[in-house]
Amino acid sequence: MHKLSRRMTATIASTLLLLGASPAVASADEHVFGSSGTSSSEATLEWFIGQIIQVFGMPLHPHSDTTVEPATGMHSEHQTDFFHTVVDNDTIRMTIPSGDGGCYGVRGVVTTTPTTVGVAAVEGLRPGVGEGPCSAVASYPRIDVKVPGGINGRAITKITLGADQLN
Repeated sequence: MHKLSRRMTATIASTLLLLGASPAVASADEHVFGSSGTSSSEATLEWFIGQIIQVFGMPLHPHSDTTVEPATGMHSEHQTDFFHTVVDNDTIRMTIPSGDGGCYGVRGVVTTTPTTVGVAAVEGLRPGVGEGPCSAVASYPRIDVKVPGGINGRAITKITLGADQLN
């Protein structure tokens, strides 16, 4: 494994930020960077991230192999980014950059059409947590979401949720 100098690390980080990457991107062992159906700029970013991982052998975020249950009853919800892998024909595993698991929860939303499976990630405050400060701790929970009727070769796309779909 290569050891990066501070200057190289800063150069890589600023390049990723200029390209619009968040600090939390997919891990090396998932081999999935974003979702299918990406735009050319997203594909370029995904290629660049893949090259960094291949050359330097480093994951760009820590994660565990633990899959958690989606949170229920959250409030102050907002849509957030995620990375996914297909577990089987009926299940998509989402990795969602989030905050302290005692404060924040995550859930997935799935919609289907005859040709696509639309997926979105939602983060919010857990029941009983006020609007006050939460610990500034990054976490990357994984949740499994079921696809009604199965994926069956349909394209998986990211969807945008309406305000009526958030609590």
